[in-house]
Amino acid sequence: TGPAFLTPFGVGLRWYTSIWNAEYPRFKWPTFSVNILGVLVYVVVIICAAKFTGPAESVRSTMFVSITSGFCGSLTTASTLFLELSQISPRYFADIYALASILVAQLIALVSLSVAKFGFSVSSL
Repeated sequence: TGPAFLTPFGVGLRWYTSIWNAEYPRFKWPTFSVNILGVLVYVVVIICAAKFTGPAESVRSTMFVSITSGFCGSLTTASTLFLELSQISPRYFADIYALASILVAQLIALVSLSVAKFGFSVSSL
């Protein structure tokens, strides 16, 4: 029930930011921003899951799954990405948008996980 509770928040934020997509026909900055936010939240939750273990682990696991699959899953949808790629023209800008989305998401994840592992000694990453 946790993911079902958090899904409307991700959907709502994605919908609300998509209102401004029309102002950016060649690079959908509002959707790009929520996708990167979703990646960042997902990575932070993974780091927290690796760092904090203990007696209340089942409660934490439920919270982490709720956030990652409910909120982040509805915030960062592949179907929206593909829809927007088909709407961006000329095709060159769609290619830039797709490449930027993938590279920035991977960079955010790599930097965040590296900082957690080596800066904060989260050894289980």
